[in-house]
Amino acid sequence: VNRAWKEAMGYSDEEIARLKVFDVISPACRDHCALLFQEIMSGKIIPRVDVQFTSKSGTVVELEGSINCSLVDGKPLATMGIFRDVTERKLMERELRQSEDRYRKLFENAPDAILVHSEGIYIYVNNQACQLFGVASPEQLVGRDIFSTIHPDYRELAVNRIQQIADTGLPSPSREMKILRQDGSAVDVEATGISIVFRGKPAAQAILRDITERKRVEEERRNWSRQLEKKVVEKTRHLKEAQAKLIQSEKMASLGELTAGIAHEIQNPLNFVNNFSEVSVELLDEMQAEIEQGNTEEVKQIVTDLKQNLEKINHHGKRADSIVKGMLQHSRTSTGQKEPTDINALADEYMRLAYHGLRAKDKSFNAKFETDLDPNLGKINVIPQDMGRVILNLLTNAFYAVTEKKKQLGDSFQPSVTISTRKTGKNVEIRVTDNGNGIPEKIIDKIFQPFFSTKPTGKGTGLGLSLCYEIVTKGHGGELSVETKEGEGSIFICTLPL
Repeated sequence: VNRAWKEAMGYSDEEIARLKVFDVISPACRDHCALLFQEIMSGKIIPRVDVQFTSKSGTVVELEGSINCSLVDGKPLATMGIFRDVTERKLMERELRQSEDRYRKLFENAPDAILVHSEGIYIYVNNQACQLFGVASPEQLVGRDIFSTIHPDYRELAVNRIQQIADTGLPSPSREMKILRQDGSAVDVEATGISIVFRGKPAAQAILRDITERKRVEEERRNWSRQLEKKVVEKTRHLKEAQAKLIQSEKMASLGELTAGIAHEIQNPLNFVNNFSEVSVELLDEMQAEIEQGNTEEVKQIVTDLKQNLEKINHHGKRADSIVKGMLQHSRTSTGQKEPTDINALADEYMRLAYHGLRAKDKSFNAKFETDLDPNLGKINVIPQDMGRVILNLLTNAFYAVTEKKKQLGDSFQPSVTISTRKTGKNVEIRVTDNGNGIPEKIIDKIFQPFFSTKPTGKGTGLGLSLCYEIVTKGHGGELSVETKEGEGSIFICTLPL
């Protein structure tokens, strides 16, 4: 043996001298080699032999070569073999066969349709492709022009994608398209493609997934979505109508709170009107008598007094008119238009109306109410009806809070409510302060939520503060917050931009 054989097998010269040929032939190959030796001994030339030897370490060495036998007088004298180690090549061949077998099994059993094409012709397809295209066997697709199975609207797209795969070698991204079945019907598919080598030649592999069912589900979902959107629009309209009714109900409820206060406030100017009217009638009688007596100077004096009385009647008449207009303005729907408004006048007016409204319902109630209004505030652009509702609601809540505390503590407690206004930089701040029971910490985050109320059932709608919050924040770009200490009182702070 030569050096290469010794290196491959791992035996020393001494070990080789003790070996027989069949000692190094792998057991699985001995019967085959025995037959070969018989043929060689008979003088037959074997041009190629594949054998497996077992090395000293026990590993199998794959060899490929030829064996010749030297004959003398027709009798075998010696044999000579020339081999090369092909162990790695054989291993690669086996792995390749295994890989091809795995690919074939995956190809045949894939849940999607797989088609291999080259130069525009199908050369290999799986069973799923047959089902997708509606043919009985692969032979009905293999050999066909691929474009004959693609819907005309998508053939240009297919050409471009195939060319892109050929030029770049990169997979084509997933794309929806339509293919044509054997019966001519169109099917929606999702297609991807990749460049491969098939049987030693460049080719492309297309994977098609039938998305007919998915399309149907998507269309059903779109229909449901459209129906749901219609229902949402309809329900939203109903909710808005209900909300508008609730808001109007809240407005009318606050108007009801004002009724007694308005009656009290309007009674004063009416009393003045009645009194000065009666005095004026008496003065006219006097003036008639003086005219008959020719007392010109007395007549002039009476005329002066009448004029003053009429001015006073006019003044108090306008006062009563302003109260009625305020009530009407509070009750009707807001225009949403901002206009220069005297916040101090609103605060003063609603403070007295809220207080006298409560007094009219409960004659035993008495509270200290104060205004601390910034004289330099001037007019600011707000929606007067809306801001009037905010101020009234905050004051009504404040008087309710001190009333409840008065019921608990009796005469030892002096209720107090204050409304103040002031400029703070580029903002106007309206504060309503009461010394009631305050707001428990556990519900402080809920008081501006719709339908949340601290009042007993039937005493409030739960919309007052939520409407105030919406008017101030969304309607005027301001802020509405509260500072409170349980047992000591609360301060509601309305901040409006100038």
